Amino acid sequence: MLFYRKRLVATGDPEARRRKVEAFDEWALVKDRRIFIRCAIILLLTTLGFAFAQQLGVGLDFIAICGATAALLFSGFDPEEAIRKVKWPIILFFVGLFVLIGTVGATGLLEVMASQIFAITGTNMLAVLLILVPFVFVTAAIVDNIPVAATMIPVVQTMIAAGLAPEPLWWALIAASNLGGNPTPVGSIGAVIALHALERERGIRIGWGEYMKVGGTVAGLQIVLVIAYLLFYRVFNLFPDL
Repeated sequence: MLFYRKRLVATGDPEARRRKVEAFDEWALVKDRRIFIRCAIILLLTTLGFAFAQQLGVGLDFIAICGATAALLFSGFDPEEAIRKVKWPIILFFVGLFVLIGTVGATGLLEVMASQIFAITGTNMLAVLLILVPFVFVTAAIVDNIPVAATMIPVVQTMIAAGLAPEPLWWALIAASNLGGNPTPVGSIGAVIALHALERERGIRIGWGEYMKVGGTVAGLQIVLVIAYLLFYRVFNLFPDL
């Protein structure tokens, strides 16, 4: 609202807009409600599978394969037609991205960068949070949040072994990793897919500068809020015991 307040101005007659909205058919894009309900059930079961994979003793990859297979078998669509509609440029983009991530991990660059945090901050919790949270935010936005989180786990364990409280460190890693995909258009899979669909379906292209103008501002605010949130819980001893 702040950045696009001049564009977010309704035009025309309010009553005409209301009638237009009321005339929308929420089922217009659903060709077959039975298939829609069937796919919704598959999606729900897949989501529950992700949530309870550890209790079931299986990996997330197994749940994902089962969900995808069920969708192909029971969605009512021809598998070949579904494969033809896959957005292959996005698939190839992520193949290249994961190759890059693997290269960064193999060279040990993230380990070197992460280990410097502990060398600089020592056992000062405030200093640790002031460096750890922005570091994870920025690195996750450039590389990817999964390898960044995996790389930081042994670093956090080293800090805990040195005497730092574990709860603020783990919650800092979790929060910063999850929110670290906001600053850049390649920081999260959802953003890449949404931007690709926007450009392909509507012809609207949002570049890095335009995206980071908003995403970077939001991320900066989130860094401050995450640090304040963690310090508040730390001071008032509100963290659940791990």
